[in-house]
Amino acid sequence: MGTLLETWVLREGTHEDYVKMQQIRKGENLESLLTDENLVIRALLAENRHFLDILVNDKDSGVRQYVAQYGTDKHLAILINDVDEIVRMHVAWRRYGLEKLIHDKSEEVRWGVACEGYRLDILVNDPSPRVREKVAQNGYGLDILKNDKSKVVRDIINSELSKEEKTKSTESEIDNDFNNSSRHIAIKDSLMVGEIKAHLEEKSREFDRDLKRLEKEIENEDNVSSKEDDEDDI
Repeated sequence: MGTLLETWVLREGTHEDYVKMQQIRKGENLESLLTDENLVIRALLAENRHFLDILVNDKDSGVRQYVAQYGTDKHLAILINDVDEIVRMHVAWRRYGLEKLIHDKSEEVRWGVACEGYRLDILVNDPSPRVREKVAQNGYGLDILKNDKSKVVRDIINSELSKEEKTKSTESEIDNDFNNSSRHIAIKDSLMVGEIKAHLEEKSREFDRDLKRLEKEIENEDNVSSKEDDEDDI
């Protein structure tokens, strides 16, 4: 299955767009596509990591977003100051310059930082409900955000707390089941040991009885033999 850009070309693009996409796939005559009027074609170049040093300054932010996704730190160092907030958000998603982007004026960018779980201890007090929502979704600051002025944030917190309670309840049930099972096994094992011990004791008593009977028979045989010897002497 192709990328989103390739899917767009297949569904919405012209035959000429399709031919250009095949060019990019094969790496043929790429320079001619740098100035293509269709930003999707130029974005496809960026997606395939062609001419990133040029496309980092493309006039369309949609192309620069793809440079942010596929570029190196050299390109991110430029795009971290991009005029388009979505481009800067993509930079945050690359976990580049988060210490700077956490203070970005755009809530979209700070939301992107929160998506990466960076310094949630700061973002928990962010003025944007959307950013605080993401902090809550990350399971951070539940005690702080449970009284948030945003109902959406509070609803998320209640959901997270409910999940925690269910998790604790499930863990408790598992522990109880385990303990009860262990106790049952211990009792069962104890009964088995008692039965085995009783069986061995009974066998021991039987052995003693057999041994005594055998000794008695030997003693009787000895007595009989002794009498026969006495008679022979007479």
